Amino acid sequence: MVSWQNRAVGYARAAFGSPSLDEQVAALRAAGCLEDNIWVEPDHRRFRYLEMALLDARKGDVFLVTRLGCLSNSFARFTAVLERLQSSNVQLRLLDERLGATLDNCHLIVPAMLDVLKAWRDARSYATRWGLEAARQKGRHGGRPPALSPEAFAYAQDMLADPRLTLSVIADRLGVSRSTLHKAELKRSARKK
Repeated sequence: MVSWQNRAVGYARAAFGSPSLDEQVAALRAAGCLEDNIWVEPDHRRFRYLEMALLDARKGDVFLVTRLGCLSNSFARFTAVLERLQSSNVQLRLLDERLGATLDNCHLIVPAMLDVLKAWRDARSYATRWGLEAARQKGRHGGRPPALSPEAFAYAQDMLADPRLTLSVIADRLGVSRSTLHKAELKRSARKK
């Protein structure tokens, strides 16, 4: 059993490629986590207990996980968790059997990981903006095509002038929903202002 100077808060989650929950809890106990300070996430798709574990961890505490993959299933959430631990002055400790020991220098690795994740996100964002700009120059615009062409909208406005026709009937004739007609009208009126 490892003795931490500060309180140890453990988090275990059923994740692909991770040890079973029982194995994770046993590793957290062996690392010095008390039973009351171990948060177990039984559903790999949810992160309710992660939120509670993060709330439980206070300044100076040690946050223990068996694998980094237990913290998240997305880069955005992973980055948010690391930033939250760093801003709360909570040390992250990784108990990974592949490393053969406890990784005690996570406080040095977390800022580096955050920098790498931010650089990766910036690179993706730049590539996306560059691709959209290249498409615009070719005359293509992203997004879903409008359900109503300007001609169909003009036809709908002409039909609206007839008091015998309801919005539902007009929408049926054009093959769109009533909400599509409302949205098109709002967009057109917003452009006129």
